[in-house]
Amino acid sequence: AKIFSFLRRAGNKFHSYSSFYTYLTSSSSAIQVTLTTAWWSSNTQTVTATWVTASNNVVISPAPSSFSDYGKAMIYCSAQASNSLTFTCSNTPTSNLTVNVLIMK
Repeated sequence: AKIFSFLRRAGNKFHSYSSFYTYLTSSSSAIQVTLTTAWWSSNTQTVTATWVTASNNVVISPAPSSFSDYGKAMIYCSAQASNSLTFTCSNTPTSNLTVNVLIMK
């Protein structure tokens, strides 16, 4: 029901699930980045994130295998720039963490 509501509000741009899916997959890219234990400095770490710009929208989520440690370290994405993301933590993690990044073009 929610998706139909969105499709209607989008001004009839999407006429079906398939046109909506085509739009999403052509307008976004998914990558993974690794937050390496040794690269934390003053509770921040900047990683290469191909296709990220300073102004596009990104959705950040830890990979399932890193979810618990990511949460315990209270990590969040604090900045973005051309081809990079900066993460900040409250507690430095003791293992490498995998993070999923959805980049909206």
